Amino acid sequence: MLNNPLEELQKIWNDVSKSNRYTSPDYNIDYIKKIVDIFSIGEYYYLIFNLATSTIEYVQENVTKVLGCLPQDFTTEYSIANIHPEDIPFFLNIENTAMHFFSNFSSEKIMKYKIRYDYRIKHKNGNYIRILQQIYTIQTTSEGRPLRVLDIHTDITNLKSTGKPILSFIGLDDEPSFIDVKLRTIYKPSKEILTKREKEILKNLCDGHSSKSLSIKLFLSVETINTHRRNILRKTQTKNITEAIIKGIKEGWF
Repeated sequence: MLNNPLEELQKIWNDVSKSNRYTSPDYNIDYIKKIVDIFSIGEYYYLIFNLATSTIEYVQENVTKVLGCLPQDFTTEYSIANIHPEDIPFFLNIENTAMHFFSNFSSEKIMKYKIRYDYRIKHKNGNYIRILQQIYTIQTTSEGRPLRVLDIHTDITNLKSTGKPILSFIGLDDEPSFIDVKLRTIYKPSKEILTKREKEILKNLCDGHSSKSLSIKLFLSVETINTHRRNILRKTQTKNITEAIIKGIKEGWF
């Protein structure tokens, strides 16, 4: 895992805006509220993000309802620090892929697309929820690069509780959409969640083995198998083996 994901993200965002100068805001908050209603599919909050300075300039008070934190506490640093560790590489690759996608667009075409992807972020109570993040450019630089964007974060935990983050570019005004875009894999996870043995055990449990039959097959004691089962639940943050198996299938662990 990178020691400082925020530094990498700041490089990406600054490269998108191609600007290190301060530019005053040029958007109407009432208009922003109308846009948000179009995107909403559940409990949400929205924010205004400045790519040139890597700062969150405005956060709607609904962030407290969704994440349990106060608006003034929801900074860029706070946001990145609370993304699920497993999703940090995806987040970095998604942002990098989006930058590459828009790199040759005119300012007019940039504003005909919204970016959509999901990831997990920690609630103030310590539990992770899954956020659908939708991004729309609301202000460009004098050179036509994205400067300020509207971010809408919607809690979709009940719609998608597991699975890898998915990136899509949604076209507006008859522009084509690109769904489940292949990521430019620049950043990779530093380690697997499960060990090779734990993956083997989970795969065999998926195939219908019990702890007893699995102990015979792998020449391990039932107690050892059960210890592995407990470790699998702890590491995957699941309540039972069925949930762990479902997560393993969706995450491609076996």
